[in-house]
Amino acid sequence: MNSRKKWRISVFSVCNGVIMALCCMAVIIPYWDLVMRSISGQKGAGSLSTMFFPKGFTLGTYMYLFKDDSMIRAFLVTISRTVAGTMLSLVLTMLAAYPLSKRDLPLRNLFTIVFLIPMFFSGGLIPSYLLNRSLGLVNNFLVYILPGAVGVYNTILCRNYLMSIDKALEESAFIDGAGYGMLLARIVTPLCKPILATLALFFAVGQWNAWFDSMIYAQSENLVVLQLKLRRMMDLTSMLEEDIALYMEMNNISNITTQSMRAATTVVTILPIVCVYPFIQQYFVKGIMVGSLKG
Repeated sequence: MNSRKKWRISVFSVCNGVIMALCCMAVIIPYWDLVMRSISGQKGAGSLSTMFFPKGFTLGTYMYLFKDDSMIRAFLVTISRTVAGTMLSLVLTMLAAYPLSKRDLPLRNLFTIVFLIPMFFSGGLIPSYLLNRSLGLVNNFLVYILPGAVGVYNTILCRNYLMSIDKALEESAFIDGAGYGMLLARIVTPLCKPILATLALFFAVGQWNAWFDSMIYAQSENLVVLQLKLRRMMDLTSMLEEDIALYMEMNNISNITTQSMRAATTVVTILPIVCVYPFIQQYFVKGIMVGSLKG
């Protein structure tokens, strides 16, 4: 009986391993194909088959992509808004969620409703633009950070996670003379690493991929973000081909194509997030599960 049970467990482990390996391959291979096309020449970049190795290796596409200062400046603006926006959103979300997690908070239900109303109803683009203009945020770097600094859904997730923390820890801290500020900074926040890492990933991905607010509010080229810069390049396909041809002629390069440029653009767009995710993925599932169950 025990041998039959062990045999079933081993078969399940093998099947589970095979399925997980296939899922990993289905995710990794498309990204790997993009990287190989971005460093391939004219013959390889236009190939219809999946590429596992570069054909006609060249870094000319990345050299072209960052050939001017405007691209580097857009890259720095995107990094700045991602870091600053993520940090500010984490602080404000924590400060909003902590009081709402207290069941004895006066008018707690009313505050929760006030928080929930903007989650379901929005003023729209024109009122948002008029409001941001009246606040002096048009053509201002702060327009990337302040309007979306606090999200209701993320606040509710954080609140639910805080409600799962044992109250005995807080009572012990109060007995030792700690106030709410010290309690939040030294006891509650270190216990919230899973939900904070989860929210940090949400905020960082949202800030990194954002481009519409830059198109609406950034009147100066110094405030254009990377995503909008790359989108403009991809929209002007005919002009891009002429620019690539001129660049290759001036630099004696003959391996850059629009296909490799699109692949390199995609790689530059997704690579930072892919590099960051492994460091916080250990907290991701725990943060989502705990933050979504307790109400």
